Amino acid sequence: MTLALDPPIAVGAVRIAALCETGIKTHAWPGGCAVSASKIPFALLVRKGRSVEAFGLDGAPLDLAALEEHCPGLKRDMLKAD
Repeated sequence: MTLALDPPIAVGAVRIAALCETGIKTHAWPGGCAVSASKIPFALLVRKGRSVEAFGLDGAPLDLAALEEHCPGLKRDMLKAD
């Protein structure tokens, strides 16, 4: 799984960003090739002041530390987003 953080958007003093699962596939056959890409929302990150929280698409809280294992720097990137 490859996770990538979309650029955060501002809603008043709150910053919201989508964490998306991305993928690229290549296909080859005699005489041709093709590439396909996908981007699927995985979680939402919300920053209020110095606090960053993560939520699944169903609204359930997620463990930010566990997400950081797959996408290092999430909290840092959200805290510096303005």
